[in-house]
Amino acid sequence: MMNAKTYQVEAVDSEWYQRSIKCLNACPLHINAGKYASLIAEGDYGEALAVIRERLPFPGILGEICYHPCELACKMVEEEGRSIPLCSLKQFVAGQEDEPLVDCRIACDREEKVAVVGGGPAGMLAAYDLRKMGFKVVLFEAKDKPGGLLIDGIPPYRLPKEVVEKELGILEKLGIEIRLKCSVGKDISLKQLKDDFSAVFVSVGGAAAKEMMLSEKELSFNLTRRGTFKVNPLTLETNIEGFFAGGDAVRGPGTVIDAMAEGRRAALSIERQLSKKEPAPAGEGGLADSGRRMACGEFSLVNGEKGTVDLLASRKQVLSEQEAREEGGRCLKCFVTPAFDSEKCILCGACVDVCPGYCLKMVRLENLEGDVKVDEMVKETLGLTLKTFKEDPQNTGEGTSIIKDDDRCLHCKLCEIRCPTGAIVTDLF
Repeated sequence: MMNAKTYQVEAVDSEWYQRSIKCLNACPLHINAGKYASLIAEGDYGEALAVIRERLPFPGILGEICYHPCELACKMVEEEGRSIPLCSLKQFVAGQEDEPLVDCRIACDREEKVAVVGGGPAGMLAAYDLRKMGFKVVLFEAKDKPGGLLIDGIPPYRLPKEVVEKELGILEKLGIEIRLKCSVGKDISLKQLKDDFSAVFVSVGGAAAKEMMLSEKELSFNLTRRGTFKVNPLTLETNIEGFFAGGDAVRGPGTVIDAMAEGRRAALSIERQLSKKEPAPAGEGGLADSGRRMACGEFSLVNGEKGTVDLLASRKQVLSEQEAREEGGRCLKCFVTPAFDSEKCILCGACVDVCPGYCLKMVRLENLEGDVKVDEMVKETLGLTLKTFKEDPQNTGEGTSIIKDDDRCLHCKLCEIRCPTGAIVTDLF
C-alpha cells in the first residue's frame, strides 16, 4: 500500500551547504572553524593553520581579540549548552609556530599599482589580498609601525604586541612596500595618490579621515553627516572613481574582524574594477551587506539572530594541548555534509540502510512537495515537472527519490563508505 504521507523538501546547492555550516556563515571572513577544530583534535596543527589562512593570514591576532560570532552560532550550544571555544583554538594553533609559515606565491604579476592608506586591520587585509592577486601594493602608515588600533588602541594584556609584530611581518614577506611616517594629507595628497596609482583604498581612523578631508582641496568626496566617507555599500567605492574606503573611515568604530572583512571586500572590488569585471555579489569574500552592528555588546548575525558579547571580557581562555584537542573533538563536523551525484546513484538504498541517524529516506515522488527548484530537478531527470508527474495518468508510482533530514545527520560518512557507485561525497568544505 502506498504511503500517503507527504514530505516537504528543498533542492539544495553548494550555497545551501555553506549556509548550513553555521559557524562559517556567522564569521565575517567565512573561516571554516569546524574544519580547523577537527584537525586540531587530530593533532594536525599545520593543516589546521593552513585551513585558517585560506581566509585569514593573521590567526594569532584574531585568536586573541575576535568577538567570536562563530561560537554563538555553534550547534553545540543547542546540543550541550556550551559552544566549542573556537577563538581559543585559533589562539592555540597560532602559538604552535615560531614564525608564520605563509604561502608567498602570487597569483600573477600585474602592472597596476594600488595604494592602501592606513595600516590598521582593514588596510592590513586589503594590502595582503591585493598583493596575493598580483598587484604592486604600497601601504601608507602615518606612524612608525603598522597595526593601527592593534598597537595603539588595545592594551597588551588583551593583545600582546609581539603577536601583532610577528604576524605583520607577513606583509613585507609578500613584497608589500610599507611607507612609515608618511601621513596622507600632509606628506602626500589624495590627488597625488590618484595620479600615481590605479586605485586607492583608505582605511584610517575616523578622526584621521576628517583631517584628511579638510586638507584635500582638489578632490570633492561625498561625506556622511559624521564626516566619514560615503561609499557604495556593496563595492565600498566613493564618488571619486578608483577611490575606495572602509573601516572607521566609513562606519566609525567597529570590531577588528569586521574591519578585516571590509578590507577583503575592498580588495575584491578593486580587482574586479581593474579587471573590468562585474561587481562582486553580496556575501562574496566576506559579508557585503550583513547588517552587522556593534553597540553595547549586542550584534546581529547574518541570519538575523541576535546575540550578546561582553566587549570588556578578559583574554580568551588559554588552552593546553590536551584541552585544545579535547575541545576540537567536540565539533559536530557540520562541514562534512553528504552530497549526492544523481548520475551515479542507482537508488539501491544502501545508504538508507546503513545510516545510524535515520536521516535518509527513500520516498516516492508523488509523496513530495517542493518549490520551483525541486520541479526543475525532477524535470531534468524525467522530462516533466513534479506537478505534471503527479497528474500524469501514465504515472505508475515508480518514481523514487532519496531525501535527507539534516537535523538528524551525524556527519559520520557511513553513507559514503557504503555507496557501491561512489555517488556520495561528504567532504565538500
